[in-house]
Amino acid sequence: MAFEKVCETQILKLHCVFSLHYLICEGYLDQDCNLLAFTDLATMLHNNEPSNFVFVSFFHKGLFRMLCQPFLEGSEEAQYEAMESLVLVLAHLFERSYFIQHPLRLHQSQPSSEVDNVVLPRMPVSGLIRWRNQTYLGKLPHESYFALREHNHKVANIFGHFLLTLAKLAHWEKEYSLPLSQIHFAGKECSDSNLLNHLLDCTVERNAISPFACLSGNTDHNLITLENVSSLMLQTARIPDRNIPILHLEKTDGSGRKMFLNSYVVDFFRHGYLKEIVKNNGLFESNAFYKLQDFTRTIGTISNHLKEMSKEENDPVVLAFEKLKKEFENKMDYVINNKV
Repeated sequence: MAFEKVCETQILKLHCVFSLHYLICEGYLDQDCNLLAFTDLATMLHNNEPSNFVFVSFFHKGLFRMLCQPFLEGSEEAQYEAMESLVLVLAHLFERSYFIQHPLRLHQSQPSSEVDNVVLPRMPVSGLIRWRNQTYLGKLPHESYFALREHNHKVANIFGHFLLTLAKLAHWEKEYSLPLSQIHFAGKECSDSNLLNHLLDCTVERNAISPFACLSGNTDHNLITLENVSSLMLQTARIPDRNIPILHLEKTDGSGRKMFLNSYVVDFFRHGYLKEIVKNNGLFESNAFYKLQDFTRTIGTISNHLKEMSKEENDPVVLAFEKLKKEFENKMDYVINNKV
């Protein structure tokens, strides 16, 4: 990919350096780059990046142990509630699915972010006549929410400085050209324009973002916080934002509207019927099945790894994930055998 391309080679080297810095800071590697605890688990969950890093950070902070305390001496009802809370957290991390807003619903009010599991009417899509309900995923528990914010802050601090360093490799003459029309704004004829000089005066704290992004009032601070980073990065020195391990708390569509997570995982845990997921959650049957199957495999991977690592005989986290694994496996087997 970077063969005989000097700029791309330097970008890859910088990304490698800052990635190692992140792994060392988060406790995945020691100073000699030897693997530490939970690195194996994060590696086995690499298909779910960056959720795998968030999961491990939650584990380090003891959030799962807090959720799973009822498995030590709680009742069956308390254990079920703990598992439901555990599924809610995991549904925010793995196999996430967003609702796609229908254009005819622009005039309708969207659910408030303060409300959990809001049920709203869904507009009929192609091939469907009747109206259906959409169930939105509830909010993360407060402890998990703030832990995720802290994780994102650490990632933004490290990789934000990576993007600032990356700006030194930019071809600034090309940066002042519009990408499609190739209209150039850095020539001598533009230097005499008071308007252009005013608009493109991006020298103060605006050394690492696109000159055209400066026109909207953006600064390097927006790059450090990784807000809309894909639209701020330079054209000639950039990386895909998917290579930055940040898990956004909120997501918007192309029109700037907030997108909401589908609660299909939590709903399936409650009733165990694939047909109901298709009916009420707006997913195609094959898509829902494979997503639930992947989620079940992820739970199994976590459960098996925790069982191998645990030194406690009755570790509540191990017990909870083991029971959750069996619950999802039994429900998936029932779906496969009974076509429900």
